[in-house]
Amino acid sequence: MTYFTGEQVNLLLKPIHPKRVNVRDGMSYVEGYDIKAELNRVFGFGRWSAEILDQTLIAETETKTRNNKDAWYVVYRTSLRLTVKAPDGSTVCFYDESHVGESTHPVRGEAHGNALTNSWTYALKRCATNLGDQFGLSLYGKGSMDALVRWTLIRPEAEASVVDDSDVPQVTPEAPEVHGAPVAEVPPAAAQPPAQVNGNGKISRPAAKANVHAPADAETDIDWMGHLVDDLIPAAMTRKELTGFWGNVDEHVAAGECTDEHAKQIKAVVTERARVLGFEKAAAA
Repeated sequence: MTYFTGEQVNLLLKPIHPKRVNVRDGMSYVEGYDIKAELNRVFGFGRWSAEILDQTLIAETETKTRNNKDAWYVVYRTSLRLTVKAPDGSTVCFYDESHVGESTHPVRGEAHGNALTNSWTYALKRCATNLGDQFGLSLYGKGSMDALVRWTLIRPEAEASVVDDSDVPQVTPEAPEVHGAPVAEVPPAAAQPPAQVNGNGKISRPAAKANVHAPADAETDIDWMGHLVDDLIPAAMTRKELTGFWGNVDEHVAAGECTDEHAKQIKAVVTERARVLGFEKAAAA
């Protein structure tokens, strides 16, 4: 592993959550502590570092506060390098940025401390924007919270790994593999519009050509299932999405769009995805 995982790339391509964005004096921004938290969420503890390349005192002068009290005005410039690593610890990339921070405070030491912290924090935030919208890149577009990057041509290759499937329901040999491999030995149906999933994991698609009133054991009109297993469930990031996948499968069984056995296969993939994300339970059976 010398690159980010598919899950990391999927998250980096999502728009920033509005609750993470603050607005002050008409300017949208993300707090420094939130940038650190997101670096930990996306890349993991010990898989990123911030190295100070240079920290220079630019100014230190005596001044007055707005209340005409004696104070110190201090300015620092910090140059910082943000290094990001792959899950195996190998370095993927690094970014260098600088920022000038200032502070006015009656206590000389506090003025220095505030100016240093200000310059360091903003240098880190500038470095992190190179990693995209989760770190506030889109906010430079007049405060927009819509995804700016949206896609990338470089994606991680499929990873072969040993999976602990002790808590996954047993399925037939025709079941898909845990990382979204196509359903085996299922004949393709006539061309159908691809399945679509809304934010709650609800599966839907345009009217199909196949007979939706076919018996429950029919193997017709199953193109939506391959799309679900290959693309949608592996990209799911929330408990709500997984719960939606689980609950909606039974509706497709009732409509004759997949067999009970295929439904078990899909639920097995949902269960494994929930385990990978650390959820105790994706949905109630």
